[in-house]
Amino acid sequence: MPEVVLEVGPILDVAYATPLSEELSENFDCVINKSNGFVMKNHGALFCSPVSVFEAVELLEMSESMAKSIVVAKIFGQVNTLKKQDLSNLDDVLKVRSLKIPGGDENLSLVDVYQTEK
Repeated sequence: MPEVVLEVGPILDVAYATPLSEELSENFDCVINKSNGFVMKNHGALFCSPVSVFEAVELLEMSESMAKSIVVAKIFGQVNTLKKQDLSNLDDVLKVRSLKIPGGDENLSLVDVYQTEK
């Protein structure tokens, strides 16, 4: 869903570590600048926002809606994923609007982030 890509960024995996541990916080080091949405393995989801806690909750709800849509698509047939050209087009939208990848820095592109996660 392109709207989630533009609003949340990629939802990235964070490796498991003991709750409240230094190791868990260190597991965020390689991903924290790439998105606003994370799934901590065996823990749950974490969403961030530079605007407010309320926006972080909205990003979580948007992502939950996307997850439900994916489940329904799988039940009724197939999930259609965004292709490299689709991501490139979304990169163009971000550039035209002088935006960066949500949660990421201005040097990242959606194509680069999603290719490294696949």
